[in-house]
Amino acid sequence: MPPGTRPVAHDITFEGKSNVTSSTGSSGAPDPTRHENDAPVPAWLDRLNEIVLRTDSSGRIVFVNSAWTRTLEYSLDETLGRSLSDFVHEQDRDVHKVRFASVLDGRRVSLRHEVRVMGRDGSVHWYELAAGSDRSSDGSVTGLTGTLTDVTARRSMADELRTLAYEAQEARADAESAAELLRVTADDLARERDQAVASSRATTEFIASMARDLRTPLKGVLGMTEILLHGTLSDEQRQQARVVRDSAESMVHLVEDIVAFSSTPTESRQVDQVDFDLREVVEDVRQLIAQKALVRGVTLVTTVAPSVPDMVQGDVALVRQVIMNVTSNAIRLANDGDIDLVVTRVPRRTDDGRVVVRIEVHVQNTSASLEQLVARPEHISPDDTDGAGLGMVVSMRLVEQMGGRLDAGSEEGEGGWISIELPLARVAAPTGERVARSGFEGAPLSLRVLVAEDNIVNQKVVSRLLERWGVQVVVVGDGMSAVDTTDRSGFDVILMDVRMPRLDGLQASEEIRSREVVGKRTRTPIVAMTANSDSSDRERCREAGMDGFLAKPIQPAELYAELVRSAGQQGMARAA
Repeated sequence: MPPGTRPVAHDITFEGKSNVTSSTGSSGAPDPTRHENDAPVPAWLDRLNEIVLRTDSSGRIVFVNSAWTRTLEYSLDETLGRSLSDFVHEQDRDVHKVRFASVLDGRRVSLRHEVRVMGRDGSVHWYELAAGSDRSSDGSVTGLTGTLTDVTARRSMADELRTLAYEAQEARADAESAAELLRVTADDLARERDQAVASSRATTEFIASMARDLRTPLKGVLGMTEILLHGTLSDEQRQQARVVRDSAESMVHLVEDIVAFSSTPTESRQVDQVDFDLREVVEDVRQLIAQKALVRGVTLVTTVAPSVPDMVQGDVALVRQVIMNVTSNAIRLANDGDIDLVVTRVPRRTDDGRVVVRIEVHVQNTSASLEQLVARPEHISPDDTDGAGLGMVVSMRLVEQMGGRLDAGSEEGEGGWISIELPLARVAAPTGERVARSGFEGAPLSLRVLVAEDNIVNQKVVSRLLERWGVQVVVVGDGMSAVDTTDRSGFDVILMDVRMPRLDGLQASEEIRSREVVGKRTRTPIVAMTANSDSSDRERCREAGMDGFLAKPIQPAELYAELVRSAGQQGMARAA
């Protein structure tokens, strides 16, 4: 026995008899043929759920209570005289033998470990074995007494918990893998989206650049033809000049349709909200395309109902373009007869209080299916519609951007119609006279205007228009010259082309504004002239310090109105 250890005795009394030691023969030596189960067992011991057992010094079982037979179903004959190791699961047997032997040979006083014990029917039971050595009066080990407590349920729960933990760990790993896959997929999709957007933007920018290159000669043709038409011409020459003008206008509209169609929905321009006179917009459209209608042998009649507000708020450029596109398409589709452009007010309002204006174009005689043109405009043959399908696609997109709807229909023998409903905010009409919008018929203007334009043809067109109204004109060909000229001489208005060499129009405007502040000069109105007319271009112009905006090709009526407006602002600035 190791020094310093104290003998452990397990006192289990059977009918008043202490059974601390193993059974012995008459000579006092252990008798392997006799077992303690031969002696009476206390009732309380047999009622225990735990198995109580005792071995002799060699490890053979000499006593078990009835819990052994109840649980494992071994009889006493099958149990007594055998080692506990015989009943232990083969996977736990070697470890159990080593630990059990360490108590029997005195190296350890006690042991406690969990072990699997096999039932008679092959079932597996988990037990916690807690045992200590029995010793004689001289301290020698005479056997071992212990208990087997069933921990199968706890081990099953622990196994289930471990299984759940493993499954949770696996699920977490799967989730992390899925998340990583989703992240990679999202990154790939984002990269593909960015590439698609970049490709679309590059295409749009290319088309816009191409459109500018096409517009430049076209607006020169339009401007010079208008000037030519107001000169002295024979009837035949005048008719030929009108054909040139109408052809150039058709080309301009076609270019604008291509640019608008090339824009994806995600790149659609922002809808501006400005006050405008809808009647004037309708009249502008009538003046622009009435001659085209006559050339096609049809008559354009416009009617605006009295119920339509005098002034409304919306995107005047989009409204004008939609009315122009739809009416031009109607002219293309008409065989002969009249085309009625009718503007009325729908007797209802939107949820935010805006009025709804209906713009209807009636075609009395057409062989085209207007319903099909609206339903599937991209599938209509240009041969059947004279190219109206593209314009209709553009119109539908623009109407949707403004929160409206476009529809079409036809009646047998009555021709067809295209209807547009647009929500527009009603605003109070301004007091005083309207600015004249009849182009060359405007009253003379006593103004000094600087024209900054690098294109020679555009310089001549704008200069001729201004000179017909009595405007004193100074022309420069780049942005730097515009800045220097403004330093040397004062002007009532500056007409600034956005794209010019040396300094572009935006940079020149910023420099002029900076020098006005440093030199404490009166602010001179700057009006942008550009072929790009969407809201982003307008916003860049405003940020650069520009006050007005003219879309190319320059329309005489719009130029005149912008001059009057800007000159009025200049007069107020001087008065201040």
